[in-house]
Amino acid sequence: MTRLKRSPIGHVLYRLYCLRRLIAVSVLTVTVGAVLSLGVSDANSLFAEPLHLFLLMLVWGAITGVTAVVFPTAWIDILTSSIAFALLLIATPYLQLAIGFAPLSHGGIGETLASLMVLLAWFLVWLMVMALFILAAESLPRRKGQLRTQLHCAQPPEVVRAALRPKLGVEGDLRMPHHQLSIRILQEDAHMRQSEVKVTERGQTSRVEMFERFVPKGDGTIYERLELHDQITLMSTMAFWINDLGADRARACLDAAEGRRTLALFTRRRSAFGSLSHWLKRAQS
Repeated sequence: MTRLKRSPIGHVLYRLYCLRRLIAVSVLTVTVGAVLSLGVSDANSLFAEPLHLFLLMLVWGAITGVTAVVFPTAWIDILTSSIAFALLLIATPYLQLAIGFAPLSHGGIGETLASLMVLLAWFLVWLMVMALFILAAESLPRRKGQLRTQLHCAQPPEVVRAALRPKLGVEGDLRMPHHQLSIRILQEDAHMRQSEVKVTERGQTSRVEMFERFVPKGDGTIYERLELHDQITLMSTMAFWINDLGADRARACLDAAEGRRTLALFTRRRSAFGSLSHWLKRAQS
C-alpha cells in the first residue's frame, strides 16, 4: 500500500487496509458471542449450523467494513457496537421468539415490534458498553509501554528521513490545547534517528524515546519506529494498534512533504456520533 491513487476507490482501499485490525477484531468478537450462544442452548441456538455462523461473519464483516470507510475515526463506536452485539448473541436462544425465528405464542407481540425492541435493546447495551469501555480504559493507571510502526515507502531513505524529521523545540498541539511538546534529536545518521519527546499535560510531564530506522529496499524504504513511553494509557495503546496509527501518521507526513492530498486518517476527527450530531445541527439551521 505505497502509492494508492487519490480517487474515491483509493480512499476506500486505504481505509479498509488501515482499519483491517479493527474489522478483524470486531468480526472475531461477534463470532465468539455466537459460539458462546451454543453453550447457552445448543438445540435452540441459531448458529448450530456452520453456514449460519459463516453468514454472520460475512454480514458483520461487511457492515463493519462499510462503517469503517464512512466513519474512519469511529473505532470506539465500531468496537463497542460489536461487543454489544456479541452480548445479545449469547442470549440468542432466549430471543428467538422476539426476532421471529420461533413460532409466536398466543397473545405474543408481532414480529415487527419484537424486532424493534431487540434493536432498541442492542442500542441501549451499546451505550452502556461504550461508557464502561471508555471509563475503564481511561481510569486504569498509566504504565510503561512500547509502540511499534513499520511502513513500506516508495521514496528513498533520505527523502523519508527528511519528511519524517520532527519539528524541534517546544510547541503546542492545536488538537489538544492543554498539551505542550518538547522535541529534541539525540543522534542521527543516514539510516537511523534517536529522538526524545516530552509531553506536558496540566503540569504533568511524560517522556517518549523514539528510535527510527530507514532501511533501503529496492527504490524505496522500509521505515521502522519504536516508541518507548514511560507512561501511557490503555486507550492510547489500543487506538495506536487497532488503527495502525503509526503508519497512518507517517503517511500523512510523507504526503505533506510532497504537497499531495493525503489519504491518511490522522487528520480526520469525526466519529459516527460526531457526524450524526453535525448533520442534525445542519438540518436545524
